[in-house]
Amino acid sequence: MSIFSFFSKNYLIYAFVFLSLSSCKKDDEQKSQDLKGTFVVSQGQFPAGASSVTFIPKEAGISEVRDLFSSVNGTPLGSVAQDLLFDGNTAYISVANFREIVRLNSTDFKVERRFQEVQQPRYFTKTSDGRILVSAWGEDGFSGGIFLLNPNSVTTLIQTGRAPEQMLVSGRTLYVTMSNGFARDSFLRAYDLENNQIIQEWVVGIGPNSIRQTSDGSIWVLCGGAYDFTTQSFLNGSLWHVKNNVIVDRRDLGPNPSNLEISADERFLYFLGNSGVSRLDISQKTIGAIQDPYISGSFYGLGIHPVSGDIWVTDPKDFASQGEVLRYSASGTFIAKHSTGNVPARIVFRD
Repeated sequence: MSIFSFFSKNYLIYAFVFLSLSSCKKDDEQKSQDLKGTFVVSQGQFPAGASSVTFIPKEAGISEVRDLFSSVNGTPLGSVAQDLLFDGNTAYISVANFREIVRLNSTDFKVERRFQEVQQPRYFTKTSDGRILVSAWGEDGFSGGIFLLNPNSVTTLIQTGRAPEQMLVSGRTLYVTMSNGFARDSFLRAYDLENNQIIQEWVVGIGPNSIRQTSDGSIWVLCGGAYDFTTQSFLNGSLWHVKNNVIVDRRDLGPNPSNLEISADERFLYFLGNSGVSRLDISQKTIGAIQDPYISGSFYGLGIHPVSGDIWVTDPKDFASQGEVLRYSASGTFIAKHSTGNVPARIVFRD
C-alpha cells in the first residue's frame, strides 16, 4: 500500500499565501500565486498504489509538500503517473495505469478536468504552434498513437500502432521513439505535423526510450535494450546520433540505459545505467568518452536543471515505501535530498 504524507489545512494555506505574497512583491502585474520549483512525479506501488507529486519550492524558506496533488484536491492521484507538463496557467499529468489525463490549474494545482479517452497515456510534448500532444500505448500495448489535447476533449492525431514513447518536436517535424511496450521495437519515426503523415523511419537499437536535441540539429536517441527470455540474458542498450536525417554515429552500452538528458551547455549527455548516472562527452558533436558511473547509485529517474546544471536523481528504495530525490552539482558533489512518494520517477523543473 502507498504511504502518503498530508499537510494540515492551515499549513497548506500558509504556504500558498506566503508564495502569493512573495510573488506579488516581485511582480506587481502577476495577479495570482504561481508554483515555481522542482516537481517529482512518483508512480506509486504497482499495480494499484496511488501516485503523487512532490513539490520542492524554488523560494528559500518554504517547506516542500510531499503530496501536493492530494493536499490540494483531497483525493489521491491514480496509479502509475507517467509525465507532467506545464503550459502557462495549465498543467497536465498522464496516469498510465489509471488510463487518465488530468488537467490542472498550474497556479494552485487544482483539478480542472479529467480525460479518459486515451488508454495508457505516456509522455507529453508541445508543438511550435502551441498544441499539446501525448503518446499512448492503447489498451493492448499494440494499438498506440499520438493524441491532441483540446480544451474539452482528446482526439487522435496519428495512429502509430505499437507503443510510442517519448517525442521531440523540431519545427514542423514530430520525432517519435517506438519503444518496446508489450513487444520489442527498434524504430525512430518522423512525422510531418502539417499533414500528420510519416516522412521517415530509422532502425535504431532495441527499445528506444528517450530522445533529445542539441542546437545544431543533432538528435540523440537512447535505447534501453531488452531482456531475452529465450537465452535468459539482457540485450544491451545503445545510443544513436542522427543529423540531417542520417544516422551518423552509435555507441553500444550496457543493459537497461534510460532517461537521456543534455547539459545546459550541450557538452554532455547524461543517462541512467545499472551503476548510476553515466556522463558522455559530446562537446565535439560526436559520441566521445563516457564516465560510467559519474555518480554511483541505484536510480530510477533523472533530471538536469536547465540553468544551474544540477543533477537530480530519484531513489525508489524498495519500490514499496517512500522514496527520495537527491540533488548533486554539475561536478557530481552531493547537495541535498528530499523525501517523495512511492517510486519517484519523473523530475520536472519550473522556474
